[in-house]
Parts: sequence; C-alpha cells; structure tokens
Amino acid sequence: MLEWAGSHEGGYVRTKGFIRSRALVRTRQENHDLSYKLEQSQIQEHLKMQDECSTSYAGINELDSQIENLHNELKLKSKELSESPLAVKELETQIKNLEEEIGKQANGFEADMEELIRAKVEQEQRTIHAEDNLRKKNFKTLILLANFKRNSENYQ
Repeated sequence: MLEWAGSHEGGYVRTKGFIRSRALVRTRQENHDLSYKLEQSQIQEHLKMQDECSTSYAGINELDSQIENLHNELKLKSKELSESPLAVKELETQIKNLEEEIGKQANGFEADMEELIRAKVEQEQRTIHAEDNLRKKNFKTLILLANFKRNSENYQ
C-alpha cells in the first residue's frame, strides 16, 4: 500500500517498507549508542581500578624501601654508636613504627581491593541488566515490526 506525502503535483511516495526500514535503522542506531556508552563506561572503570591499584602498590614499595634503608642505617649506627644504646633504641622504634604503618597500609590495600572487586561485580551486574534490557527492546521491536507487517498485509 502506498502513502502520499505532499501535494499531488510535487509529492512523493513512501512505502510501508521504507517506514519499517527507517524504524529499524533508528533502533539499530539506538542499540549502537547504548553499546558504545556501556563500553566506554567499562573502559573508564577499568582504568580507574588500575590507577588505584598502582597507587597502593607504589605506597607499599616506598615504605618497604624506607624500612630497608632504616635497617641499613641501624646497622651502620649500631657500629658507630655502640656506646649509645639510646640512638639504637630510637632507630628500632622508627623501624617498628614503619612496620606498623606497612601493616595499616596492607589492611587499607586489602579493603581497597575488596571495594574494587565489589564495584566490578556491580558493574558486571549493570552490564548484564543493560544487555537484558537491550534484548527485550530488540524483541519488542521485532514483534512490532511483525505486527506491522501482518497488519499491512491484511489491508492490502
């Protein structure tokens, strides 16, 4: 069946197939846009997680390096100041404090990792939900197109 648009003299004809194809193109573009947004969101989440992990590792490595330096300094000072137990005790306290700080940092790192894992699970759940909604939308679109086709065939 044909549909006239415009005046009889300068008008043009649109077929129902043309209208259906425009609806299908629009749906495909929406699907593409949703997929692109989802992919960009996942990339940003992944980059954020990598940045947080590398920052925590750098802090722990820095503290490990400081502890090693203090251990070396303690050995040197122990030789130089063997008559001064107070200086040795002070260095030992510093080492103990740094070791406690590493313990705190490690606990914080573990908490950060748990949070990152939880966030990743939530992101995956959002992805699954978005994909499910997309499939439902595609299914509804196909039903509408089939009904439209069937109705158009009935009117011919």
